[in-house]
Amino acid sequence: MKKNDLEEQIKAEFASLPKILQKIAKYIIDSPQNVAIESMRGLAKLADVQPASMVRFIKRFKFENYENFKNIYVQWVLSQESAYTNSVNQLIHQENMANQNIIDELFNHDIQNIKSTYTPEQSKELHLISDELNRAKKIYILGLRSLFSAAHYFNYICRLFTQNTVLVTGISSAFADELRFIDQNDVLLIYSYYPYTKDSVLASNFAKERKAKIILITDSQVSPLAFQADNLIVAPNNSSFLLPSVVSAISTSQVIAALYFLKNKERSRASLQASQEQLRNFNVYVLDE
Repeated sequence: MKKNDLEEQIKAEFASLPKILQKIAKYIIDSPQNVAIESMRGLAKLADVQPASMVRFIKRFKFENYENFKNIYVQWVLSQESAYTNSVNQLIHQENMANQNIIDELFNHDIQNIKSTYTPEQSKELHLISDELNRAKKIYILGLRSLFSAAHYFNYICRLFTQNTVLVTGISSAFADELRFIDQNDVLLIYSYYPYTKDSVLASNFAKERKAKIILITDSQVSPLAFQADNLIVAPNNSSFLLPSVVSAISTSQVIAALYFLKNKERSRASLQASQEQLRNFNVYVLDE
């Protein structure tokens, strides 16, 4: 059994688990790396449960002992590390290949990532997301490290036709300040790829406590934040380059922004025209006379 298979099983049975086992399940889904490095007692302490409860959890999912359970996560961590190393080695090896082959491979990865994102099921989810955004009083947008580009792009588009978006940047260590007033009338849109950042998890936890809706753009159905998301889009990020691709995340940003715009076409069009006029007044662009 692989990590993803196990976590799908945990998610499928979550509602039927006793409260204490739900607590363990949530911790394991949120912090899979810790399973790979902790003893059973250490993991129980981190999950704030008794070791006996951890034994019950392991038995519930038909593992003979903790080591067998832990080994699934050990293999997952090793595969993630080797995947990163392999991508670097593969790119170096390709130095002897024709440049066109490298170009084709990188573009083909991104084309396939985008195709995999827009399935019929996810198309329905995109419309549900646009409905959620349309109901929201404020839309908080969070994308850290490489995914800041996708978050910034979504915010940039939306600011042309609406005033209710907040780009969470954490500049000057103001991460908590920017989320302080989020509440049940708001939405937190999170972009999160492996390796998942701790601040994204903290933001999601805080938003959930404040009863805000969480929309997640991520790379896996069982990413740590998927467990808390009200709406989820899996945007694959496969790449043979040094880092995972963010192209499908940016493409998803554009699609969601377009659907959101169309929810209130007349109001959005009027706001867009006002934005364009303001940009002209500031002489932002070089235009033909």
